[in-house]
Order: sequence, then structure tokens, then C-alpha cells
Amino acid sequence: MGKVDKSKSKNNKRRKKEVWSGWKPPQIGIELDWPQTEEELKSVIWMGGKDDNSDLVKTGRKTTRNDYPYIKPLPENRRKANLHLSYTKEEYERMRLGFMPGVNDDRWIIFEENDVFYFHRFVTGNCIFTIRFEEQNGSYHSVETWVSMEEGPRDDDRSLIELVNVVINERLLGRKYVDLYE
Repeated sequence: MGKVDKSKSKNNKRRKKEVWSGWKPPQIGIELDWPQTEEELKSVIWMGGKDDNSDLVKTGRKTTRNDYPYIKPLPENRRKANLHLSYTKEEYERMRLGFMPGVNDDRWIIFEENDVFYFHRFVTGNCIFTIRFEEQNGSYHSVETWVSMEEGPRDDDRSLIELVNVVINERLLGRKYVDLYE
């Protein structure tokens, strides 16, 4: 076993501290009450560290709207979409845990309340779409989908289907993206 170079670990701690001491909220063109310190940021965001919800599956921790204070409702300017999704009970239970980003470049916060899944953009907190499910004969089927006309796929259900496919499969079910149209 080799010796541990303690000088390197001290430098890493110093570097981390320097990063946080100079942290500034992103400039995104809207006014939000961004956390100003590392402690405030940690109290706001539970960092999962992965690009799927496998950490939530291990701990059984469910993402809720209270995990991120910038959550906004689906705007009144919305449209109804036709999605026909079906999941087994096991898949649905994993999906219900939701998703909280582990890295800053992830775009989604996803949570479920009363069989409705809410899909929000991480930076703005805007709700892009919702999907309501019902249990039928031991599996769960989408019965109602609403899409924001301000940010979501405006009139193209095919784009919405592709987006939902990626987000649910990769973020909630931990599967690789599957192109439905190949």
C-alpha cells in the first residue's frame, strides 16, 4: 500500500472552498431568489449525483415539489396531448420516486402527486408537461397529458412522445434511450 499525499487532499479542499466563495447565480433573464451560499444551496437541492433515479431507488427517498422552491405551476396557456403510455406496477413504483438532478446541466425535476407526474425545467422551475396515470388491470396507463404552450412542444405530439420517452426511460427508469421511430 502506498503513502497518501496529504498535500493534494488539502489543495482539493482549498479548491472546493474557492469555487463556492466565488459562486454566482446564473443569469437567465428572470428574477429568482437564488441561494447565495453553499449552505443555502445544499438546503435547496438534494444532489443525487447520477443521471437517473438509481440513488432514490436505493434509499426509497421520493422527490417532492418541496425539494426545490422554484417550482411553478403549468401555465394556463397549455394544450392537451394524446399520449398512450403503459407501465408495469414495478416500473410505475420506480417512476413514482421521481428525479432530482445530480449535475447542473441536467434539465429536469420530476415528481409525482396523486398519480400525476410533473416535469419541470431545473433552471427556471417552469412546468413543461404533466401526465396523469390510472391503474387498469395491474398496469398503469396515461389518461391525460397537458403541455405548456410557452416552452413545451407546441403542436407536435411526435416531438412530445420522443421527449417523454427519453425523460421517463433515462431519468425515471434508468434505461438507455430507445428511438421509437427506427
